[in-house]
This record gives sequence, structure tokens and C-alpha cells, in this order.
Amino acid sequence: MQRTEGTYLVNHAERPLRFGEVNLINPPRRERRGLPLKEGILCQTVCTGFCGTDWELMQMGSRGELGPKFPEGQQRLINGHEGVVWVPDEERYAIVLIRGGDSWDPSRYEADETYFEYGCDGADGLMSRHGYYHPDMLLRIPEEHLPPGELLSRKLGSRLIFSDPMACMLFQRERIEDLLMGHNWRVYAARGMNREAAMDSAVTDGF
Repeated sequence: MQRTEGTYLVNHAERPLRFGEVNLINPPRRERRGLPLKEGILCQTVCTGFCGTDWELMQMGSRGELGPKFPEGQQRLINGHEGVVWVPDEERYAIVLIRGGDSWDPSRYEADETYFEYGCDGADGLMSRHGYYHPDMLLRIPEEHLPPGELLSRKLGSRLIFSDPMACMLFQRERIEDLLMGHNWRVYAARGMNREAAMDSAVTDGF
């Protein structure tokens, strides 16, 4: 069993956030519905962030509400879902894609679908020295930003950590666009616009 040091969350009124030695787990997961289950590969954490979701998870731990968030068979969750890791087998850095699971689109899911989010929903995250991550969820950093063999700078690392909050904002924008199109496109269609133009106008005017 692989062990490492990490920051993890437990249900405890006074000490829900802890640091120490933890065992790593490696359950097979899928990156998207219809794709095969794959075991994760061992990576080394380079940098990670602590965001509002991590804060809320810590508060849930103090209230004893973290049970559904723990990985199966565990009584703790390694939190952290935004950051960069080093992939030793491939000798490269990677941004961890945080969302995956049995869904067609990890930003949306239906009643019969499930999803996991590293560090949030039954899957350990990045706040440990090492961790296992699905090989298809280790996104490459474009060479124009980080040429092969070059060390990751603190400046670039900070920008990449910010990528997850930015993605959350984009997801929310998409959901608002969905609502605008779904509710308002017929108003524009009634004025003689075709469906595509009506959708575009519904979004543009809504914002």
C-alpha cells in the first residue's frame, strides 16, 4: 500500500483539517460515460490551491457531515481540486482535470448519471505529496507555455491553479446561457428569426 503525507479532512468538531501520513487508494474510474474504467497513475504534487469549496468541506467536517464525500471504505478525504502534478512515468507536468465520471458532460449530469470531482466527491484530491490520477485526466501544458525539459515557474503555476475557479465561472455562464435560450428563444423566433439567430439573440440580450 502506497503511503504519503498530505492534508486531509475528517469528521471532527474541533480538528476537521489535518496533516500527516495517509494511505493512498487507487480505485478504477472513468473519465466520461462510455469510456473504460482505468486505474490511476502515481503522480507527485507540484502546486495546489485552497479555495472556497475546500473551506466549506472543512466546515462540513466540523459539523460531522463529510461522510458522503469520503472515498469508499475511507474515513477521510484528501482535499484539493486545483493544481499541477509531475507525472514521473512520462517526465512531464500536467494539470489535473478535476471532473469526470459516468456522465456525458462532467459539467452537467442527469438523474441516472454520477460524477466524481477530485478532492470533493468520493475521490482524493491534490493536497498530498503524491496521488493517483486517471491517466486521461492529466492534461498536457502546451509547449508554447512550458517547453519540454523546462521547470515550471511559480508564475505559471499560480496561473494554472487559477484555472479551476475560471472554469467554474465559465460553467456558470454556460448554464445561464442554457436558461436564456431555453426560455426566451421562442420570443425571437416569433419575430421571424430562424432558430439559431433566435438562440443567439436570447443570449446576447440576456447578458
